Parts: sequence; C-alpha cells; structure tokens
Amino acid sequence: MGIDISADKRISFNPAHEHRVITATGKNPKITVLGNTDKITVYSIYRRTKFGDTDRDGNPLIYSLKGIYNYRITNEELSKFKPSFITILNKIKQRIPERPCTLFAMPSSSNVSYILTRRISRLFGITMHTHGVIKRTARDVPEYYDTTSPYIADSHKRMVFRVLAELRKSAPNTAFSMKHVPNKIRHYFPPWQLNPDFNYAMVNNNTVILVDDLLSTGTTLISASAELRNAGLSCTTAICLLSNL
Repeated sequence: MGIDISADKRISFNPAHEHRVITATGKNPKITVLGNTDKITVYSIYRRTKFGDTDRDGNPLIYSLKGIYNYRITNEELSKFKPSFITILNKIKQRIPERPCTLFAMPSSSNVSYILTRRISRLFGITMHTHGVIKRTARDVPEYYDTTSPYIADSHKRMVFRVLAELRKSAPNTAFSMKHVPNKIRHYFPPWQLNPDFNYAMVNNNTVILVDDLLSTGTTLISASAELRNAGLSCTTAICLLSNL
C-alpha cells in the first residue's frame, strides 16, 4: 500500500503497490535506534522508500500535509490511511515502557507534528505538551561553540566553520535551521535548547516521548533528547509519521 502523485501534485492512497510510502501494517512500524552512547529508539509509523520512483520518496505526503510546494491531499484520501495508522500506533503502544509517559510535540513551522501528537495522546491516553524544547537562534549556535569548544574532525572543520561564519552574519533572533547545513556535519549543530518558560518539574517522573513528522538524519531528535536528559528527564523514545530512507 503506497501513494500516487498526479501531474498536478495531488496525493492519493493506492492499495495496489508500495511506491514511495509503505503503509502495510505487517511492515510497520520501522524501528530505528539513534545515537552512540545515549540512544533513542524511533518508531516510524510509515516507511519512506524510493521503490517505484527513484526521483522521489514519501516526502510529497508530508508536503501535502504541510501545504507546501503545491502538493495537496483531500480529507477523503487521508481517511484511507486511518485503518493502518491506528493499527500501527497500537503496535507501537505495546512497545512503550510501562511507566508514566508524556508526549512532547517537536516545534515546527507547520502543525503536522502537533496534530500527530494530539492523535497519539488520545489513542495512548497520555498527556502532551508543546514547547518542551525550543529552537536555538542564529546567535545561540555560535555562542554554544564559544562556550563548549566541541570536538570537530579535521575533515569537517572547513564546512563547520563556514556555517558558523554565516550564522554570525545572520540577524541575532533568526531561528536556526538545519535545512542549510550539509547532512554530514549536522551532528555538530544541536538545534534545540531547553525552554526557560516550561515547568519541567511537572514531567520530572515521566518518560518523555518525542513526536515529529519525519525522520531524516535523526540530529533533531538526538539533540532534543540530550537537552532533556541534561535537565534530568528520561527521554529514550520518539515517534515519527514517516521513517528515514
């Protein structure tokens, strides 16, 4: 079960093949373990794939949900994903540790992560929060390097310093974005920090589950998990709508 993309960028569900997105309940969730020392297990509801379309994977499904790049999907087509969506989420629920949990929706310019977190919250019967972590600004990232002096491999120094130089030229309050950072050096740029306005004491005894729309390199989830662990919270699990490739 996959998706079709029309010439005018309309997304539709197709039960006859597994092109671009694999939605079959028997093949999901995809489980990915991120990190070296402090690991985080990511459960992806659907699998992205280039099968049947070497030029595109399942990203157009996310684009249509976000309403960007002219991709569209109707509510009627979305409803066709619901049976597999619920079944796979129930499979994930059975794997979640049996202790108090809370969901943190990863901040985003779109509401996809928020809506996904709300659906999971209702199905799992656990609370959700937004703004548990916040994005670093263009000023925060160079300051992080100035104060911590993290290790940088010699082969990556030129690229890292180039990104830092560009950030220093940016307006101070510009939100830091990973989109312009090459994949091979993204792990040098933690994009998240703790929110000074969030009361972490109310989730102190809970396991935090991060929720995001799409898993790419995993840098954003690793960074958010590390920040929460540094605050004394337990965060070893995440749920994404679409997997990495």
